Amino acid sequence: MTESPLRITEFLPENQGNFLDKAFGLSGYIEVTNVSDQTVQLKNYALGDSLSAPFRWRFPSMSLAAGKSVVVYTSGISEIEGKLSTGFTLNEINGTVLLTNDQGKILDQATYENLPNGYVMAYQDERYIAQPFVSPGYANDPEGVEAFNASLDLPDGLIINEAMNNNTKYLPHNGAQTYDWIELFNNSSKTISLSEYTLTTSQNTPSLYPLPDIQLAPGEYYVLMASGETSLSTTSFKHTNFKLSDVESIYLYHQGKVSDTAFLAEVPINFSYARSSKGGFTYSSQPTPRAKNIDGEAMVSALPKTKLAAGVYDDVNVLTVALDTFGKTYYTLDGSKPNSNSRVYTSPLTITQTTVVRAITIENDKVPSAVATYSYVVNENHSLPVLSVAMNPSEFSALQKNPWVIGTEYASHVELFENGEGFAIDCGFQLFGGSTRGLAKKSFELNFRSEYGPGMLHYQVFDTRDFSIFNKLVLRSGSQDYDAAFFRDILSSEIMEDSETVEVQAYKSIILYINGKYWGVYDIREKVDEYFVSTHYNVDKNTANVVRADWDVSAGSLSGIYGIVSYANTHDLSVSANYQHILDRLDIESYIDFWVAETFVTNNDIINTRYISSSQYDGGKWHMVFYDLDYAWYNYYRDYFEFMVKPEGMSDFKVSTVLMRNLMKNDDFRRAFLERLQLNLAGIWSEENVSAKIETMYTLLKPEMARDSARWGFTMESWEKEVQRIRDYTSVRTRYLLDQAKAFFGLSNNEFEDYFGDFV
Repeated sequence: MTESPLRITEFLPENQGNFLDKAFGLSGYIEVTNVSDQTVQLKNYALGDSLSAPFRWRFPSMSLAAGKSVVVYTSGISEIEGKLSTGFTLNEINGTVLLTNDQGKILDQATYENLPNGYVMAYQDERYIAQPFVSPGYANDPEGVEAFNASLDLPDGLIINEAMNNNTKYLPHNGAQTYDWIELFNNSSKTISLSEYTLTTSQNTPSLYPLPDIQLAPGEYYVLMASGETSLSTTSFKHTNFKLSDVESIYLYHQGKVSDTAFLAEVPINFSYARSSKGGFTYSSQPTPRAKNIDGEAMVSALPKTKLAAGVYDDVNVLTVALDTFGKTYYTLDGSKPNSNSRVYTSPLTITQTTVVRAITIENDKVPSAVATYSYVVNENHSLPVLSVAMNPSEFSALQKNPWVIGTEYASHVELFENGEGFAIDCGFQLFGGSTRGLAKKSFELNFRSEYGPGMLHYQVFDTRDFSIFNKLVLRSGSQDYDAAFFRDILSSEIMEDSETVEVQAYKSIILYINGKYWGVYDIREKVDEYFVSTHYNVDKNTANVVRADWDVSAGSLSGIYGIVSYANTHDLSVSANYQHILDRLDIESYIDFWVAETFVTNNDIINTRYISSSQYDGGKWHMVFYDLDYAWYNYYRDYFEFMVKPEGMSDFKVSTVLMRNLMKNDDFRRAFLERLQLNLAGIWSEENVSAKIETMYTLLKPEMARDSARWGFTMESWEKEVQRIRDYTSVRTRYLLDQAKAFFGLSNNEFEDYFGDFV
């Protein structure tokens, strides 16, 4: 391009409520700056929005002094009140802005791709940066943003005064729940009727939320909760029918016209976007709902970015990690969050081993950036996907040292790398499980909460699941099986994945790193909770019930399944009408198939039997989840039929056998059980199918088990023996099970032949 005294220094393709101009309303703009030391006559210059139309709009006869900027609105209409307008608009998301001269030469060109609506491209340090902070006509720095804000007229009347779109601590109600909120303020000398106004997040639906019929006196505040559920409204707080996302526009309408706006983007957690006493909005670290605002900073420092993508790098000598930063950047390599006491980034980092780089930019007059985290898994040569967790080492150590303190959770950052895909997300990190908390190799839980980052993970973690939204994930260590075969639990799930009646947790075997240190082979699992029911049955999570065999309630209510068991305990189920009462409330095929599976694997840890239901699925009937099988596949000779009807209850926990004992009094149920036992043994629990699944597990895990065994204190020889133990179990279990079934059900030889003749 030809050397030019002019440069495109800022442009906003799509005004999403960034500011409201009196003449052009919600218009985008292009800012051109004279970067020379002489005055420039603009009549010889033009602007365009594509290479095919580089001269779409020509500057009028006017001069631009050295160091000064001119703003041209891209409103699609002609010049108004002495303000320049191109007569064309810029494309959303992707496009080009051109500066040309009358000789047809391109003097400057700025191209943008995947630019979020409401973001500007601002020229800083010889490059363009995408940011939500606008300063047309002023410098692209905090002083310039503040100066532009000060130039804006404050609307007279009802105004948007403050908003939070990442709130986890202010204005709790409805049982200590917190919600995003919007504060309105009467900036006039007269009482205002709120019913004359509407709020919305989209110009396409200006009447989305009509404000309540309330009179607001001069100088008064009114706060609305942006929960998306008006039914959550209380005496103190009205709730809107829309939510606020991480990047959000808020429009206030009066008599059908936009009267005020706010554009929320890159607002840190528990900061507010607050109208400043100097004009415009600032990012305030001290939200003040229903009170005078406390000014904050006009800008947030840009997140440090890396030119080398985080990921898995094998067969390399060294990695060079250069950070693309603005201002002073600090970093750590031990997983801890960096601060102003951390190492200062001055030059690219040289990495020769697995490392987690965490960085933050801290600048004067700006809110510090969020923490950027980049994991580099170097020359580890894994055959499985890799999950890297970064968190403060002292907090991880506290979890390890205090395993019996339930519910302790710390902030973390998690990255998954698999076949060039994956995810990176901030989340909560805590221990998971019961007795396994006391084991050396512990299980963990990832909680995707809004106080850390996105409130949900959006990624299809499991190929066997047709959904891609998760509130929690479990990192399972293998539990009691971690130093034996490791895969008893996921083998059980893999087999029952083909069941059409019983639910199981999906799994993904991965290699876990914590703060750059190898932690071994783990399985990512679904968490069995209300979201599990919601995603598996495609129902509202608020309709879900999840109950354990000892009546511990994870979600919803105990009453349904407890009522079934109580009824079975007080009614003769040999009577058809009474049996039908159970059938109307319990999916009997799910129930039988679950117990067939438990019987085959002779699970010793039956306490984690899970019942699930939803009023929106299968008429509200209860179904079973085949769950927690790391203590199974040991006792091939065990008579599980007798175990599941023991009057005193199953296992040391005395798990109730009331339902099964009483169902066994019904001839129809006994026949159904035998029929489904035959069906399952010929299908998913056939020796052929189970053996094939075992070999799949063996092949999947073997390349990784030598390192895992060394990390956790067992040997490959012992692992191979445990795998063979499961193979041997499978080869004989059906024979033992059928002999036990014949005895338990009192089958004659002919009856046994009718049901199981194909197995003899």
